[in-house]
Amino acid sequence: MQSGGDGVAEDVNFHRAIAEATRNPFLIQTLGYLSQFLHGATQVTRANEARRGDFAAAVRSEHQAILQAVQAGDPVQARQAAAAHMGNAIGRIRKADYNPTTQQLDLHWDSKTIKAYKHVPHEVFRRLCAAPNPTTYWEDRIAEEYPKGVPMGSGGASDAAQKFNDLFGNGS
Repeated sequence: MQSGGDGVAEDVNFHRAIAEATRNPFLIQTLGYLSQFLHGATQVTRANEARRGDFAAAVRSEHQAILQAVQAGDPVQARQAAAAHMGNAIGRIRKADYNPTTQQLDLHWDSKTIKAYKHVPHEVFRRLCAAPNPTTYWEDRIAEEYPKGVPMGSGGASDAAQKFNDLFGNGS
């Protein structure tokens, strides 16, 4: 990536080198099979990272942790770093709330932020939930396609109290 490219080939080669370093024939064969999908998936991921600096920084940090553990000859740390990387890659989205009546989608992120989108069809929500990588699906199909909204229940307890008072009065 430092040479001005998109980093896809380097990323794929990094994963291949890690698999080969394990000397695990099953992992090497599995990656060989998955390589037909890995290049395309990595292109999408890199495009997302280009739009989101925080994603790019997180991936670089995760790759660095894996590399350091492998270079140190620490299989336990390498396994933990790889598992963390895979877990993070699968979902930087922690939770999704959807209101079919208003067609509002609220995405709760690991960073404790909530992104709200209006006019999201139920089918888009269903596909988000079924996506192998919800973060990538969000980036490709939701982030710039639907207008942003205010998170549902963003008022918290005061919002609930206001709704209660609206229904029953404030008791005075």
